[in-house]
Amino acid sequence: MPKGRSKIDRLPEEVRDLIGRLLRQGRTLDEIMAKLADLDLPADDLPSRSGLGRWAGQISAMAEEMRRQETIGRQLVEQFGDIGDTRTARVNIAMAQGLLSRLMFTEGGGVAKLDAKEAMFVCSSISSLMNAVKADTDRQLKLQAEAEKKTKTAAVKAVDAVAKEKGLSADTIQAIKAQILGVKVGT
Repeated sequence: MPKGRSKIDRLPEEVRDLIGRLLRQGRTLDEIMAKLADLDLPADDLPSRSGLGRWAGQISAMAEEMRRQETIGRQLVEQFGDIGDTRTARVNIAMAQGLLSRLMFTEGGGVAKLDAKEAMFVCSSISSLMNAVKADTDRQLKLQAEAEKKTKTAAVKAVDAVAKEKGLSADTIQAIKAQILGVKVGT
């Protein structure tokens, strides 16, 4: 992870937003530099053209990585299925895993050196990610349990209807429910 913040990162949020907007519009670095020169900012606060280029490259690389992680997340959801609206959660989890992986390794493939604050951020992110995975799993289990309960309720009603139609005794109906459906007598 880079140490320190770039001049652009230290600019006011509205100026950074302006730079981002101009980049999305396809403006050149020279056009953006001219626009920044028009603003009422101290000359020492303005980034260099090369600094702007590096920052734009980093933003572009992050955006591309996020798109890649979203694509991977969608493919994982398609491959492993989806229950309800857990798709968004799964995509976000996959993206977070990918981004954390990128933070942990240098471009050359070595392990990144982190200071205490960065290490704490990564640990906190991993903890949040694990909580998200647990919440998603709990939600899936709850939805499965609700679906099983509905299925069992419908099956009990079907057994009752057919058994009564065929003239089975109440004891026989209860025995069928207990044996096949796992429903205890009296439910």
